[in-house]
Amino acid sequence: MKDFRCSVCDNNIGNTMHIAREMMLGLREQFLYFQCSQCGCLQIAEAPQNMQPYYPADNYYSFRLTTPKQNFKSKLALFLRKFFLKFYLKKNNALSSCAVRFLLRNKEYKWITQLKGLKLSSDILDIGSGIGLLLLELKKNGFEKLTGIDPYVEKDIHHQEDVTIFKKNIDDINKRYDLVMLNHVFEHLPNPGRTFEQLYKLLKPGGWLLIRVPVADCFCWRKYGVSWYQLDAPRHFFLHTIKSMSILAGNNGLSLLSVRYDSDERQFLNSEKYIRNKTLFEDITFDAQLRKKWEKHAKWLNSVNDGDQACLIFSKISKSD
Repeated sequence: MKDFRCSVCDNNIGNTMHIAREMMLGLREQFLYFQCSQCGCLQIAEAPQNMQPYYPADNYYSFRLTTPKQNFKSKLALFLRKFFLKFYLKKNNALSSCAVRFLLRNKEYKWITQLKGLKLSSDILDIGSGIGLLLLELKKNGFEKLTGIDPYVEKDIHHQEDVTIFKKNIDDINKRYDLVMLNHVFEHLPNPGRTFEQLYKLLKPGGWLLIRVPVADCFCWRKYGVSWYQLDAPRHFFLHTIKSMSILAGNNGLSLLSVRYDSDERQFLNSEKYIRNKTLFEDITFDAQLRKKWEKHAKWLNSVNDGDQACLIFSKISKSD
């Protein structure tokens, strides 16, 4: 009989089993998951040997390059964001802090204001970058040293904006960085303990690690169970909790600095699709009032630390290794 032992805390007592289906692409294959009774980590029991079919280039969002419309309003917003961001990183006073928080309020990189000492010249690595959409956005906003890696891109990508994406795995990198980011990537990696060990090695002394992940200790997992869309079988090997992430960090010389929940109404909209046996890309018309309710509920869940995804920032404890 298979030993359903937690890959995070090594517990094998009282773990619960769950059958989840692949629903994003509509394959509807079944996969066995189990949840640890100690740290709460929800994890796949046995991952497919070949994951490539679950990351088709024509459907998987991180491999699609889109060019946003450049009108006067968007150009002005970019100019102001870049100006105040540069001012903030140089001065870091109350005025610049308020300005940047306002200008970045809807951006995926609000974390900038949480990293005291970050510079536009800081060396940044984005792991699982896809074709580099986030890095290109950061480049536009003034950051200078930006590198991405992703084993699923067809080949190395050299953007004209001096942003390079390498077709590499985390084990292929031997340089050190001021900031290493994994934006909705960590849940796709098969060995969280070993990954944290490698992430520690990639950080300069005093460097930061930023991980954005779906979290299983949330309202939507309790409400929807295996129809929770962020389970995303079989692509998500691990759906962590804050406790399981803290264990991994502590075991590998990293300290958890902050947790900020950033879920949105998609946790309801897409989970409701899956309950109705619809794929992620099928259109369903939901009442506008209901969608507004979901949006409001998502904001409230974030405020009480019960949203279904979060941004965690760690720092390297040891100054040398």
